[in-house]
Amino acid sequence: VGGVAGNGPNTLNIIFANNVFVGTGVGLHFEEGARGVVIEGNTISRTDTAIECISNLVGGATETPSDFVISNNKLRQEGTPVRDTTSGSLRGISFVVDGDNITSVRHYTVTGNLIAGYHYGITMAEENQGIVTNNYIESCTLAGIRPFNASANTYNNFFNDCAAAVQSVTRGGMLGKCTIRHDPATQVLMTISSGQSCGIHEVALLAYGRH
Repeated sequence: VGGVAGNGPNTLNIIFANNVFVGTGVGLHFEEGARGVVIEGNTISRTDTAIECISNLVGGATETPSDFVISNNKLRQEGTPVRDTTSGSLRGISFVVDGDNITSVRHYTVTGNLIAGYHYGITMAEENQGIVTNNYIESCTLAGIRPFNASANTYNNFFNDCAAAVQSVTRGGMLGKCTIRHDPATQVLMTISSGQSCGIHEVALLAYGRH
């Protein structure tokens, strides 16, 4: 429905604030040289990914979006999903291109968002160059967050009723403290790739029906 692509003065220092996006398709799409973007206080209720960033070629050189602030948005998948329920490509905030781990945004802060109803709440790529904190992520069918590298800059997030809080950490590392409300019989806290070690610092678990 909206976004920024290209490289030049028209792709710098742009604010999307206090809007409501409903309907079909991706909510906000950014690629190439988009920089200095603020996405704040929006409600995005669409059938596809809410916010996505991708790198792309411009004049033979790869350009990557950078310097993003994504805060205090309500992102919820609504209606019939445009993608199947197992592909993992339906995301609240996507910083990775489908099928690879190429970094698709550099230097970002993601904070205070409510994200619900996607395959993944937030996906991050190989170069985790940002801060992800104080987000409420619920009802995600695969995981709340899917990082490539675990990072202590991902912390203080609350996960509710997601199949897993954190999934597919390909390289080892440490995730910051978080709170997970879960069903201990059916839900996973974290999955990692074979041969890697990872941990979550200061986990608070709130099992259903218990205090």
